[in-house]
Formats: sequence, C-alpha cells, structure tokens
Amino acid sequence: MLTIFLALHCLFTPPDGFEIADPKTPAKRALVGFVDKSKSGFCPSLNLTHETVNIPMKEYLAIVQKNCQAKKQKWRQLGTIETQSGNAHLVEIETQTQFGLVRLLQAILQKDDDIFILTAGTLKKDFGKHASKIETSFRSMSICEDLFALAGKDAKPLREAWQKKKNGIESTSFEEKVLELKRLGLVWQLYMGAL
Repeated sequence: MLTIFLALHCLFTPPDGFEIADPKTPAKRALVGFVDKSKSGFCPSLNLTHETVNIPMKEYLAIVQKNCQAKKQKWRQLGTIETQSGNAHLVEIETQTQFGLVRLLQAILQKDDDIFILTAGTLKKDFGKHASKIETSFRSMSICEDLFALAGKDAKPLREAWQKKKNGIESTSFEEKVLELKRLGLVWQLYMGAL
C-alpha cells in the first residue's frame, strides 16, 4: 500500500485510536491509511492519496466535482483549511453505501504539480463525533522533500544506517533508529520503513 518513490512526501498525524489499515485491502490509490477498528460495520477511516497534475486547482476541483456527480454523489466545496504547509482545499462528498449514508471530507493540498488528498470517511450520522479529530489531522498535514532531514541531529546516522541496509549489509540499526524517532510520527516511520 505504501510507496515512497515520490519527490515530495505528505506527513500527517492520524487520530488517536486509529490503527494502520490492512495493507492487503487498501483504498484505491492509497499511499497510507488508518481506520478506527474499535467500531463495527463502517469503520471511520483516514487515507492519503497522491496525484500529479499540471492544471490549476480550480480545474482539478471541477473534474473532481464532475466525477462525483457522475457517480450520483453529493459534492460541496467548503473553502480552505490551514495546514502546516499552507491552505488545503476542503471538499465534502456524500455517498450511499450498504452501511448507510457516508460523508467523506477531503483536504486537498497542492505543491507545484503534486496534489495530496487526505480523505476522512465516517457515517454521516456519526460525523459530528469525529469532526474535531479529522480537523486536527487535516491541520497536521505537511509536505517535505527530505524524510531524513526531519530527523535533525539524527539525520546523518540514520542515512548511514539506511545506506548499509541499501547495500545489503545485514543490520537492524536502520529499523531501530526509525523506531527511536517516534517524535516524527507514525506516517514518517511508515515511509522510512518502506525504504
């Protein structure tokens, strides 16, 4: 499910209580996903996708709206939300499922030709219970070019450990260093673990 072969990476903090989604059943095109497994039926979820486009955001949003309308989904643009990497466009989609009416809220963050879409999904009737957690996750979105640089003073030994791993030298030092850097968040650790 997770791919790290991007020039840019989008990091975010999933809500407390959300667990990593089963990589065998990822959402279509998801880089990484999380679900609230404490629920039964339709589990609240959060997933990150990526697209490369070379059109203005206004055109991109019009395409998203048209695709939703073709699927008979209700679509609304809600404005923007401030993230750690600038404003993201906020979109709401409602769709009927076997579990009932589902509300999807998307934060769409663009940098150059890269668009990262963080999508939260809950049953519409339960949306209010999760709204503040979703907002916090959306606001935590940040785009970075160098995952190693985020490690600060630990960047050099982390790179050296990764280079050993890449060169086939048997060692667990890279994995250990990644686990030690919990402060950088679970999504960062997942990206690094996929290297």
